[in-house]
Parts: sequence; C-alpha cells; structure tokens
Amino acid sequence: MSTQSQTRPPASDARRRSSLANRMLGPAILKLRLLPSLPGRDRGRDGGASRLVPVRPIEYDGARYVGASRGPGQWAQNLRAAGGGELLGRRGRKRFRAVEVHGIERERVVSAYRRQLGQAVKAYFEKLPSAADHPTFRIEPCGQM
Repeated sequence: MSTQSQTRPPASDARRRSSLANRMLGPAILKLRLLPSLPGRDRGRDGGASRLVPVRPIEYDGARYVGASRGPGQWAQNLRAAGGGELLGRRGRKRFRAVEVHGIERERVVSAYRRQLGQAVKAYFEKLPSAADHPTFRIEPCGQM
C-alpha cells in the first residue's frame, strides 16, 4: 500500500462520517418526530438540486415565519434566491412563498422566535445577538402538492 492512500486528512474522515450519520439517522429521526421541526425543502442556487433542511416555523401575529437561528447560512441564501420552498409534514407537502422581512418586523419576529424556542436556540443567539444577523422569512401558502 502506498503512504498516499493510507494518509488522509482527518477532516475528510470526520466529514464523511458526519455525512453518513446524517443520511442514516436523519430520516429515522424525522420519521419518529424526535425533532421539534419540520423538514423544509429548498432548491440549491447552483445546480437546483432539492435539499431537505430541518426548520422550525413559528406563529407570530397571525403569520408563520422561519428564521435562521445560526445566522446567514446556505439554506437561507437558497430560500432567498428561490423565493419559496415546501414544508413536509404529517399531512403532506405544503408549498410556500418566502418573503424576507427586515427592520422592526424582523426584530419582533426574532424576539418571538427566541421566546418560543427557548433553550433550543439560546446558544446561537448568544453568539449572534443582533436580529440583523438572522435572516427571517414570512411563509405564505401557495397550495398543496
């Protein structure tokens, strides 16, 4: 065996194990409803591939919202670019249009998000305390699939 095939960066091993665990455990966890979240589907910006992303919609002031508790990430950028997605739940798929909110509306929704989800998102908001650091979208139904 060559030394090149034996030496592999530890990061790639960790990434592969993490990816494998996500592929194997993710569907089981979602099927058993162990996560207080709904899987959302978004389309990638580059290839347009559909991806499942766990999101936690909240109700606030008569509307539903999703927020990026960990800050601006790939799913938020994809949702912004696509303008919508779909939520997968026990009663099927529900397509939605995503409207990004800003200013005072975002501040109020982020505050409600922190209150409603409590400890589940506390650490993320300690790292990024400003509401401006958390892309937030009002989700409006488009019909069912």
